[in-house]
Amino acid sequence: MRVLDHYKQNTTRTHRLLYSVKLCSAQNQSINVIPPTSHPLL
Repeated sequence: MRVLDHYKQNTTRTHRLLYSVKLCSAQNQSINVIPPTSHPLL
C-alpha cells in the first residue's frame, strides 16, 4: 500500500508540474498576443 501511495503522489506531482508548464507556455503565448494588463490570469 505504501508503494502505491508513493507512486500516486509522484504521478500527481508530475502531472501538476506538466500542467503548470503547459499553463506557463500558454500564458507566454497569449501575452505575446494580448497586453499583460488585459490578461485575466495575471
